[in-house]
Amino acid sequence: MFLESVLHLNYLYWAYYTTDFGTSHDADVSGPQCIVLCKCVSFAFDYYDGWRLRRAMNSTKDPATDKPILSNDQVARQLSRLPNPIEYAGYCLFPIGLMVGPYFTIRHYLTFTNRSLYLGTNSA
Repeated sequence: MFLESVLHLNYLYWAYYTTDFGTSHDADVSGPQCIVLCKCVSFAFDYYDGWRLRRAMNSTKDPATDKPILSNDQVARQLSRLPNPIEYAGYCLFPIGLMVGPYFTIRHYLTFTNRSLYLGTNSA
């Protein structure tokens, strides 16, 4: 995740540098690039939440504080498995979400692509 974020930020810096100094690039790539970066960060948080839930397997409360480990929203968005590279690339580069929005989580994207969103199950 860190390496991918650094690569995206370097590319964004290069794009700004070339467009500001009058080279042949006139397209603004900052919008889609920022959306991809947000998706990468969101994916990392959702996978981390799934890892925390798996680690706490039998308990839903933190023993030290007696508070829930994850909120209901985090439980709904958590990833129980690491998606394969095709699924991840499809999520990051999905044309509708990349160019015109809206932003959505990878869990929602996976339930859309395996059709469980329409069947009423939530197996991503």
